[in-house]
Amino acid sequence: MNQQSQKTYQNLIDTLINCNSGEEASIFIAYRSLIDFDLPSGFLIAGAFTVVNSLWVVSNSSTAFLMAKFYENLQSQISVAIALNQAQLWLGDITGDELWQWIQEKQLPLDPTKKLHFRKIPANGKPFRDPFHWAAFCVIDQGLTIEANKISEP
Repeated sequence: MNQQSQKTYQNLIDTLINCNSGEEASIFIAYRSLIDFDLPSGFLIAGAFTVVNSLWVVSNSSTAFLMAKFYENLQSQISVAIALNQAQLWLGDITGDELWQWIQEKQLPLDPTKKLHFRKIPANGKPFRDPFHWAAFCVIDQGLTIEANKISEP
């Protein structure tokens, strides 16, 4: 994500990553402000409008690619749920060639070992086809509609 995109969402979204090991991470993304709670309900009680939660531990690579695409989708001013769903569909369907092109286009700062790994994926192979890589993420909200700085109840 470029610096402009990061600044655009810096005030809207806080991201908390809970690393379980060097290869695994759980992610919580909450609109508004975060208070130190471990559960998504804690974020909602604390005033978050929307939480993206991981139901199980997902690899760093899967999570990083999904979240990068998720944030990219949010720039289109679509809902959090739609942005996440589109990112999940994208990750599950991306081929080795498409992934490599996307990594190059986004200039992702991957270490050389990871770059080599992703470069070696067969052109038509789908490295994240298994739902394990993307189905863990879900959206939980308070039933509020968030549109261009306006908040309304359903």
